[in-house]
Amino acid sequence: MKKLSIVAAAAVLAATAAPAYADTQTGDLNVSLNVVKGCSLDMPAGLDFGAKTIVGGGTGATANATVNVTCTTGTSYTLSANNGLNASGTQRRLSSGGGTPVFVNYSLTFPTATQTATGNPQGQTFTGDIAPTVSAVPVGIYTDKVTVTLTF
Repeated sequence: MKKLSIVAAAAVLAATAAPAYADTQTGDLNVSLNVVKGCSLDMPAGLDFGAKTIVGGGTGATANATVNVTCTTGTSYTLSANNGLNASGTQRRLSSGGGTPVFVNYSLTFPTATQTATGNPQGQTFTGDIAPTVSAVPVGIYTDKVTVTLTF
């Protein structure tokens, strides 16, 4: 009976002993991303009418420049432009500069409708026109600077 008591005691001890491995715990890690609207505007070097002979009733000129707009997919945006540094009211004008500048009128058209971004660069073309009825102007380089605004 003593043998039986020792065996029984050993069995009880074995059943209540702690396991030999470590405990584990788990937890959740919440992962998120907040995509916000954003855009960038990549301007060309300029809009260049090139070298032209402009005499009274001379030929006009047309030139294009492409602005690249890149926005977060689905973002609505519009482009606008001011009248330039040399404008007279709403008439855009190229200027010869100097003390008594000479001006050449021009027009500028560009996309004014709201666009929806694809997430890739989207080319938007600006077209400048000088009317063929421009009066004679002196030889020189005529310039203007127009500010383009991207609203999104």
